[in-house]
Amino acid sequence: CALDHCAFNSNSALCFTGNRFSYRNNGDIRGTVGITSNARSEGECLNFCKDYEGVRFLLFVASIGDITAPCTCYSTVDCIEPWGNSVSTSDLSLGDVFVKDGGTQTCALDHCAFNSNSALCFTGSRFSYRSNGGIRGTVGISSNDGTEKACLEFCKEYDGVRFLTFVTSIQAGTALCTCFSTIDCIEPWGDSVSIFDLSFGSIFYKDGGTQVCASDHCTFNPNSPLCFTGNSLSYRDDSDIRGTVGISSND
Repeated sequence: CALDHCAFNSNSALCFTGNRFSYRNNGDIRGTVGITSNARSEGECLNFCKDYEGVRFLLFVASIGDITAPCTCYSTVDCIEPWGNSVSTSDLSLGDVFVKDGGTQTCALDHCAFNSNSALCFTGSRFSYRSNGGIRGTVGISSNDGTEKACLEFCKEYDGVRFLTFVTSIQAGTALCTCFSTIDCIEPWGDSVSIFDLSFGSIFYKDGGTQVCASDHCTFNPNSPLCFTGNSLSYRDDSDIRGTVGISSND
C-alpha cells in the first residue's frame, strides 16, 4: 500500500506504540486533557484513548502532585515537558507517555517554568533540617495538619517549606508545616547548637540557586534557647557557673 497502518487507521491504539517515552526520565505531555480513566493495564488505557492524540499511563501514582487517575487521554499534544532540575524524579509516578505524532518535540521550558505553583518543584531541593539548617526568610502561613505531601501541597504557592516530623521540647510550639514567601538563604546551626536538640524534618525550596547564609543561627538569633545546647556541661561532673545571677524559676 502507498500508505501505512496509521494513515488508514488513525484511531488505532497501535499508533501510540511507536512513540513511547518514560514519564520519569523524559517528562509529561503538555497539551489539552480530554478524558481520564482508572484503567489498570497499558493496553486497556491505550484502547480507551485511541481516538485521542496522546496518552499518559501510570503504573504507580505518587503521593506528591495533582494526578489522581492512572490513565489520561490528550486531545492535543504540544510537546513533551521535561521535569528539569527543580523536580526529583524519585518523587514522580512510574509510567509512560505516548503520542501518535512522531514529530513531537521536547518543550523549550521545563515543568516548573510552566507550573511554578506545582508542589513537585520543591522536591529537587530537599535538605535535612538537622544537618543543613533552617530557612531564613519571610514566613507566610503554617499548619499542624497532614503529612509531608499535604504540607508541600499546602505550601505550593510559596517559595519554601519547612516540614517537621517530630518537634523537640526545646522547640515546642513550632508548627509542623511552615510556608515561606521569600527565602534569603539556608541558615546553618553552627557550633553553638547541638543537633541532638533539634526537631526532625526537612526543608524544601523552589529556587535551586539558594545559598547558605554567611552567618549561623546564633549570630542571627542570639536570644535563641538553642544557642545554649552546644555548650552543655554536667553540673555534677564539671562545675557550676561563676557569674552574676539574673532571674530564676522553678518551671
